[in-house]
Amino acid sequence: MVRGISGEATKNAIRETAINEFRLHGYRGTSLEDIATQLGITRAAVLHHYGTKADLLVAVLDPYLESLEEIVERYSATAPLTLHKRRAFLADAIDAFITHRDVAGILIRDVTAFADPHAVERAGGLLASFTVLLAGPDPTANRRLITTAILGAVLRPLTDPTIDPTDDGHRATLIQVAYTLSKMIDAPAGKVASVGVRKSLA
Repeated sequence: MVRGISGEATKNAIRETAINEFRLHGYRGTSLEDIATQLGITRAAVLHHYGTKADLLVAVLDPYLESLEEIVERYSATAPLTLHKRRAFLADAIDAFITHRDVAGILIRDVTAFADPHAVERAGGLLASFTVLLAGPDPTANRRLITTAILGAVLRPLTDPTIDPTDDGHRATLIQVAYTLSKMIDAPAGKVASVGVRKSLA
């Protein structure tokens, strides 16, 4: 309940409640009335801070996308990445995924969360940048496949309620899995066994 609280505190509470409602019910399945009811305020109060539901979606997505864009920009300045920098890049990206895991989960599970064309463009740009940083500027189909596998291996566990990605052990496992998969990028297609996957994951 935020009745009686105004200004920035109410705006932040609306955003946090929207994240939870979008996560539980999807973007399309959540109304501004639902969010207002959870907070004990009116729909008009929500609209006072966010002019439309689409504006609220942008506010939900922006911190997550901005954090990833900052990481991509920072590592792009030192590309191509050495193996050491590749691991550091993956660790920083995973930390961003963990910090914003509820928002990441919304995008993973709910295609309607891409209702904002600008968000679609930004997400597409991030995917392209991730691919270039990990697989090079003109990757083969096999390298693109491995990059996609890395993202899936990292992002999917964030939607599993039995996994706590903030646990140091789980975080370390995610980084190790991503890094081990990334080493396959440098192996010829069909020769990935030589990177020692079984040993690395044992």
